[in-house]
Formats: sequence, structure tokens, C-alpha cells
Amino acid sequence: MIRTERSEASINAYIKNLEALGVNYKVRHSQYSTKIMSNLGNYTMTHMELSKKTFVAYNKIRRDVLQSEAYASIIDKTYLTENYDYDKTRLRYISDNGVYNMDITSAYAHTLLLHGFITGDTFDYITRIPKHERLICVGMLARSYTEFKYNDKGEATDVNFHREATSNVFFFLIQEIDAVMKECAYVLGKHFIFYWVDGIFFERSTPVHKIKQVEEIFNYYGYPYKWENVEYFEYALSDDEENINVRCLKNDEWKEYIWGVDKSEKDIKRYLNNKYRYAQKST
Repeated sequence: MIRTERSEASINAYIKNLEALGVNYKVRHSQYSTKIMSNLGNYTMTHMELSKKTFVAYNKIRRDVLQSEAYASIIDKTYLTENYDYDKTRLRYISDNGVYNMDITSAYAHTLLLHGFITGDTFDYITRIPKHERLICVGMLARSYTEFKYNDKGEATDVNFHREATSNVFFFLIQEIDAVMKECAYVLGKHFIFYWVDGIFFERSTPVHKIKQVEEIFNYYGYPYKWENVEYFEYALSDDEENINVRCLKNDEWKEYIWGVDKSEKDIKRYLNNKYRYAQKST
């Protein structure tokens, strides 16, 4: 299997080579990767590399989830999946004010454990791997992709959408954590700036009693939390006003928060969809 950086140009070039050779192929496209499969081998394009521990952690989580009583209780329900909020005015002028930041520690892992989806052993394993891989291995519970099939003439023959059966578990986690963050934002009132998944940002001028209320909320729901050192905020709005971008120095590392769309992934999906529609019109 070959791996390379993902772009619309690299996908188009590889597909044209297969079509020139008269080879049947399938394209499996997801948010983070695009995989082209044929009898010549598999060619995967992605913008990240993951260690084996990420997949080991995912398999442990999935095994526990499917064996848990909690899984059966949520599988047929509907959950909200928005996991951010912001005050538009205070966000725009975020660089003018001092900012505090509190994060829930290992939020997804703790939510899985608190609600009986995973064992203590699995929790210990996933909290030992790097944070970005921990987020991905839990997100794999809701993994989805669209698969396009083409014959040896490059003509589209079928398209299918797949989503993991455990998706609702991930959506449940999002809603549970988001509910806690919304409660914190409400308590902070006019001092609230924004929250992103499991971290909340608010003005340094926030009264102490309100900060203590936020700490009490985290403690009540069983979430450990930590204070993060954040400074040097930058706010930017894209020319088309589709994306809001906030950058800051967090614990000596630059972090970026984007409200809007992933344009590169959107462009690739549009290219594959258009290719499929054109082939259908030609038949």
C-alpha cells in the first residue's frame, strides 16, 4: 500500500493512470483520507500519519462498546452533534482582552468510562496515547466514507455510503460534553468568549465566584479539568466570510480554531461526485 499527501490533483492524476491502463477501480473517500483500490494495489492519500497504537486503542474501545449494556440503550436515539459555540462580538475582539482557558482532561475517554461504555483497562490504555491520536481513535466509532466504483473504461457503476454501526456512541459523547460546556457558558454570561469541544475560553475579568461555579460544574459531572496558559490571540475572517479563524499560543504551542468548512476535503468530494454524475449522464 502506498501513502501520499492528499489533494484533488494527486487523486485525479492517479485515476487517469488507471483509466489509461483500462483497470477497474474503487475510490473510498472520507473526511481524513481517500483510498483508491484496484488489482494493481491500494493507494491511500491522507493528511496525517497514525501509529499502530491508535488502531489498537480503537479496537479496544469498539470491543468494549459492543459488549456494554450502555450501547443498547442509546443505539436508536438521535443526538445533537454541534460541539462549539461563541460570542461573535467578544470573539472578534479577543486579542484586546486577557483570556482564561479551562479544559476537561481526556473528555471523550472519561465520558466513555462514566457512562459504562468501556472498562478501566481500556480507559488506562487510551489515556496513555498522544491526545491527537486519542481523539481520532474515539472518532473512529463514527467513521464514514463514500465508495465510488468504476469499470475498466472509467465509467461509474455504483456509489455507496457507509457509516459505522457504533456512530451513535460518538454522537452521544459529543452531546454529553457539549451539554456541560453549554452549562458553563451560561454561568459565565457576558464574560464567555467561546468553547471548542471540551475547552472553554472566557475573559480574565470574570468574577471569581463565576469561575468557581464552572469548577463546580466539572466536579459535579465527574470531569477532571486543567487550567491552560493561553496568550497572543489572533482573529481572522475569510474573504468569503465562510470561515472564522482564531489562533493563540497555548502552553507554548500555536493552536488554531476554525468555524466553517474544510475546503480541501469539500473540493475533493465535489470532484468525485461530479465525476460520478457525468459518467451517469453519459450512459
